[in-house]
Amino acid sequence: MKRLQVLIYSLIGLLFLTQISCEKENNVYPRVVIKYPLSGGNYDFRDTLRMGVEVVNDDGRVSVSLMDGARVISVAHQLVYQQGSLHEYELYFTDKNLKSGKYEIQVLAFNGENRGSDFSEIRYVELPLRLKGFMTLSGNGNIATVTSYDSIGNIKDIQLNGDYPYLAFNSYQQVGVAAPEVNGQLTAFSFISPAAVFSVTNPANEGLRQYEYLFSDDELNYALENNGRIRAYNSDGLVAKSFSLPNGYIPQKGKIAEPGFLVAAQLDGTNSFQLFLLNPQNGSVQKQTNLPGKVVSIGYAGQSTFVLTYRKNGDAIIGTYNTVSNLLTEYGKISGAKPLSLLRISDNEFLISTENKILRFNPHSPQIPSLLYSFAAADMEYDELANQAYFASGKNVWIANNWQAPYTVLTTNDSIRQIELVYNK
Repeated sequence: MKRLQVLIYSLIGLLFLTQISCEKENNVYPRVVIKYPLSGGNYDFRDTLRMGVEVVNDDGRVSVSLMDGARVISVAHQLVYQQGSLHEYELYFTDKNLKSGKYEIQVLAFNGENRGSDFSEIRYVELPLRLKGFMTLSGNGNIATVTSYDSIGNIKDIQLNGDYPYLAFNSYQQVGVAAPEVNGQLTAFSFISPAAVFSVTNPANEGLRQYEYLFSDDELNYALENNGRIRAYNSDGLVAKSFSLPNGYIPQKGKIAEPGFLVAAQLDGTNSFQLFLLNPQNGSVQKQTNLPGKVVSIGYAGQSTFVLTYRKNGDAIIGTYNTVSNLLTEYGKISGAKPLSLLRISDNEFLISTENKILRFNPHSPQIPSLLYSFAAADMEYDELANQAYFASGKNVWIANNWQAPYTVLTTNDSIRQIELVYNK
């Protein structure tokens, strides 16, 4: 009996000690100390912040966030080094829309339900949007020239072997791409050099048409391919997104805006055209509708309205597509004309160029487009910062301020096919 009592008391004591041990373990809080950098550092768009943090008594879970008061802002970062309790992180300021002001970096460590944290204040100075210049794509036969023209008039060229009629430049990546219609590679280049950055081979059979169009959104460069595939590229040439249109349709023009990714496409081997509204993240078809002709250009005018130009029965047609109603409406017709390009000035002001004139119109107010200039533009761009329109007309780039008489800023050896404005972010 005494042995049984001793055993019972021993078990009770063991349970008591175990409970005390668990309580002690559960009451252990992580300790977090940001060692460097010192508070008050100044950072800007595309800067990298290297931060050293001492973390002890954690269970391996550590998070890093940018704080605007109580608001948590996601910031790209990674753990680049760890030895013992010292953790080194790199934070990458890649959000071009991050506003100027004071922020705090919060490092949070966990141990079960317990947590510890430390903060370090920084100052972020938003990089003002600035036009760095523009790039053009010109060519004659199987030789194409990409020309960079910077804000102080420096001109640099790079030549591409092949029939390269497509150009896009992504200011966020600071990478441009050009593509051939048939044989050749998608070639990427920088603005400053403009040296080649990377090249991508299209797996289409040799001799067949490969690319249909290139364009850029806020983050990626997009290639519309003749095999029905759409691929988006990161600045290193890796594919960020890839999806295909259904039913054998070939994407010919595209535009990404608030309502989604609008693609004008042609059914392979026919004169049948469709508009597809895609989810820009996975390419799934949200809506589609018939299209009367082959689209030349697409713009976005706000209020769920895309603006399109296409040719029908020998006339240049302006159409508006409402993503809510899924209706394509013929806004206006320019008889006997071939549409060349379309330009958005604002939601309520667009320009359309035909073979011999440029007209302006308001896509939200039915009216007859009014004549602006009596010349043609293969491509047009608009700089909202300076209220300047850029026109690629023949071998010249013309600039017009506030719709005054345009003046020439660049003359190339061959006709210019496309022009792209280049910003610093």
